[in-house]
Amino acid sequence: MSRERRRSPWAGWFVGVMTGLLLASAVPVIAGIGEPVLQGTVNVVNKRTTLTGSDGRDAMLLVTNKAPNGTGIEVRVEDGRPPFVVNSTARVRRLNADRLDGRSSAAFMLKARYDKNRNRVVDNAERLDGLDSTSFVTKVGAWSCPGNAWAAASSSVDFRTSGPLISVGPGSLSAFFRCPVGLPHGVQVTSVTFAVQDSSPSAGVECALFRTGLLTGIGTTNNLVSNVITAGAPGATALSTDQVVQGRIDNSEYAYYAGCTVVADGWDTGIYGVTVSYGEPPPVP
Repeated sequence: MSRERRRSPWAGWFVGVMTGLLLASAVPVIAGIGEPVLQGTVNVVNKRTTLTGSDGRDAMLLVTNKAPNGTGIEVRVEDGRPPFVVNSTARVRRLNADRLDGRSSAAFMLKARYDKNRNRVVDNAERLDGLDSTSFVTKVGAWSCPGNAWAAASSSVDFRTSGPLISVGPGSLSAFFRCPVGLPHGVQVTSVTFAVQDSSPSAGVECALFRTGLLTGIGTTNNLVSNVITAGAPGATALSTDQVVQGRIDNSEYAYYAGCTVVADGWDTGIYGVTVSYGEPPPVP
């Protein structure tokens, strides 16, 4: 007579528990509101999780990954969304960065020759691809052109230069002079100042800043600033204006120059030069 082998009731319980653990480790954990975060698995909850505390000596959260090629934190978002939001403008030391406003360092004009040994990945938030801010051309400054560098629009003009001054002689009742303007691409003109000489009540100088279309409206010339003009006989004087129209510099579509019309009855009326001030363009609304 054969004996029937009886199975322990604990065997089924053990198999069930192990199967449940294996399945749980393979799928995300749907955590309820207020439940603890489980380590080593994917936690899913459709509610903000906040860590709040007060510790003036150290960070509230520290993540350490000792793997040679591992990262500390990975943030994933939908396309077009920022990976994180901050409420401080303070500089973050030793923060690596690859782009500035969506552009790599190659999009900026360097003041010095590119050095492959210095241009590495950024080593902190004070640098862009290993370059300090002094390596780039500033977009806040001024540009100038002295009077003796200006050219007459007509070859028949009776003029002369004396030091930085270019003036019109009695052989020409009026003449137009111009000087090419070389401003960095993308800056915003903020003001223009013309230094002129007008020592005669019957003479005068009228100046402006112009741009000429090279792609759209080829050859069409427009004012960038309101015309400025002398009155009476002020002698050596500065004509300034900050009434700027279409002051964003676009060297890909326009050429720029300063121009002055000099009405004279002698050699005592002319141009000493021009200064164009510029700054960062206004933010896009």
